[in-house]
Amino acid sequence: MYLYFFLILVLFGTWVFSPQGYKIGDGKLTIKRIIGDVHIRLHEITEVKALSREETKGMIRTFGVGGLFGYFGRFYIPKIGRVMLFATQRKNKVLIIKKDDKQFILSPDDDRFVEYLKNKVTK
Repeated sequence: MYLYFFLILVLFGTWVFSPQGYKIGDGKLTIKRIIGDVHIRLHEITEVKALSREETKGMIRTFGVGGLFGYFGRFYIPKIGRVMLFATQRKNKVLIIKKDDKQFILSPDDDRFVEYLKNKVTK
């Protein structure tokens, strides 16, 4: 009985914190989640870069979810360092670096996201 309750609790908890999508507007990048959207102010972003599969090779999950409803949480990537991952898929990875050296990786569906975000950040 307790096992079923625990499994349901884990599934629900994973689902509510999983990334549902991304929105750019009102001077910020919003990572949409069911509980607690994550906001990154555009003026705090110093770099936006599309990542290749080679650059993310050897990714280690330090405290996060890897596959159930997406990929999110804290990860370590040998070529990049510590990152917060908010990915809905394994392709189209985008690295975002803030002025305080915090790094985020997103995975938008649209390949044009990188150029659109770069244009918003530089304006």
